[in-house]
Amino acid sequence: MKGVKGCINVECVAKHKKLHYKHDDNYCSKCGQELVYVCSKCHAVIGLPGHKYCADCQAKINTRNDKIKTGA
Repeated sequence: MKGVKGCINVECVAKHKKLHYKHDDNYCSKCGQELVYVCSKCHAVIGLPGHKYCADCQAKINTRNDKIKTGA
């Protein structure tokens, strides 16, 4: 599972629109800021390239999946 990169510049349009960039991209196409790995759902900074979701979003996903499996 690959992570996604995003811009963390608070004044950038890409951050407000929560645009995701490819793994090979290193700089934001809108403002030129260096990209970092972000959560695919909430756009929080992760820092680790191997993860797609932050710990909070992953916990929510796991809880939802457990409820589906148990039929609750």
